[in-house]
Amino acid sequence: CVKTLLSAAVFLFGVQAAWAQVPEGAGPNLVPNPGFEDRKPNVALPKDDVDGSAAFRLVIGDWTSPSQTTPDWLIVPQSKIVEAKRNKELINEPHGGSKMVGILTHNPQSERHDTYREYIQARLIKPLRVGAEYYFEFWVCMDHRAKFASNNIGFVLSPSPLTRMDAQNKWSPILDAKPDYNITEVINENKREWVRYSGTFKAANRAQYLIMGNFFDNKATIMKDVGRGGTFENAY
Repeated sequence: CVKTLLSAAVFLFGVQAAWAQVPEGAGPNLVPNPGFEDRKPNVALPKDDVDGSAAFRLVIGDWTSPSQTTPDWLIVPQSKIVEAKRNKELINEPHGGSKMVGILTHNPQSERHDTYREYIQARLIKPLRVGAEYYFEFWVCMDHRAKFASNNIGFVLSPSPLTRMDAQNKWSPILDAKPDYNITEVINENKREWVRYSGTFKAANRAQYLIMGNFFDNKATIMKDVGRGGTFENAY
């Protein structure tokens, strides 16, 4: 199972020209709950939620799964980080804030489907303007418990929500949507750290939905043993 952590800022700004960093004076971020910090009001966190999948399904604000797979909402308070560092224990620390999202980008051992993937989806605050230029940015890190690293984290911008909810396709990967951006390199192959991916693009349509995950088949998905002594036999 390829688990990738996403944290602290999924940005999508309207810009006037190409920029290598967040442009000064850019418009507001079009991604709701970009740092995954917000929760639905008056909804309690589920008990005994070991991996955070129930918290993602029931509690996180603005983000959903377009399929019946199980992304995770991971909450790591500062006190837990301080304790882990004091005891010299490895921990998955969010890039910022106290929360992040984990998704599987490939799970060849899954009994459900040999190309099992997880995706997250959010409705943008307003639709993109056709022909307008936008800046995007997001941060990615592999789980410290992983033995393997992988490529293929990307996003699709769509005028309508993507869904794989019917009984026949509820766990099927989304391979028929061409990503607007994709990471082709193996993430954290040489060093485990938060990595920023960013760039600009011109909107081809009035997209209002952002979907993130692995939109490629197994042959195009690379997994490498990074030899860090992780306890998980798969990339995670």
